[in-house]
Parts: sequence; structure tokens; C-alpha cells
Amino acid sequence: MARRRRSVAAMNTLSRITILAAGLGGLLWTVKALVITANDGSFDPLESVFFIGGLLSLLAASVLLGLGVTRRLGGFRRAGAAIAAALAAVAATLVLEGLGKTAVAALASGSNLGLEQEGGILCCGLAWLALAAWSAIGHRSAKDAVAA
Repeated sequence: MARRRRSVAAMNTLSRITILAAGLGGLLWTVKALVITANDGSFDPLESVFFIGGLLSLLAASVLLGLGVTRRLGGFRRAGAAIAAALAAVAATLVLEGLGKTAVAALASGSNLGLEQEGGILCCGLAWLALAAWSAIGHRSAKDAVAA
């Protein structure tokens, strides 16, 4: 029985659940930031649901991303590398949040309090959405390449 070979593109794509978690977390944080910006303040009681839902989705996406990029390793090497990759994704998100908040506050100082407070969350949400969209497109093209 011939062994089916996967293309390099198929091996380098993220799993559907990783793409879904990243997309959902990015969407929740983006919507949260946009609604707060539009209201120029909070939108209780749903604001915390959007934040916590996005946070949990992005934490799951970070762990799944770590597992996805280390799938060729085995044993303790994979466990260590997956933990390191997940922590790197969380750290990158925190750095992006800080940079986004600083940049948006500098660009829109005083004009919209909601935008100033949520600029970092908006940048993180958009970045995770972009990662999910890029991965979904790559996932689809890799699937087509395997089928051909």
C-alpha cells in the first residue's frame, strides 16, 4: 500500500482549530475595541464577555500554535519547544498591545477616550485576525495541493 505524501505547504499549515481560535479571539477583541471606540467608553455588561472570551481564545490559539509548529519534534523536546512557542506568542501579543496603545494614544490624544484605552486591544485583535485569515488561505491552498 503506497504511503500518501504530504506537500511541504500542507505540513506547514496550522490546524483548523488553531485558525478558529485565533480568528475568534481576534474578532472578539476587535469588536470590543470598535464598540468602545464608537461609544467613547465602555459597553457594560458585554464588554467583559468580549474581553474574557477573546483572551481565552487567544490563549488557546497560542498553545495550539506552539503545538502546531513543533509537531515534527518528539518527547521532551516537543513539550519544551511547544511551551516556549506558546509563551513567545503570548509575549508578542503583550508587546503588540503596549505598542498599539502607545501609538494610538499618540495619534489620537484626547479626541476619544475609548480609542486611547482600547488601541492596544484593537491592534492585537487585528493581528490575530490577520494570522487566522492568512493561515486559512494557506490551509485551503495546501488542501488543494494535496488533492491534486
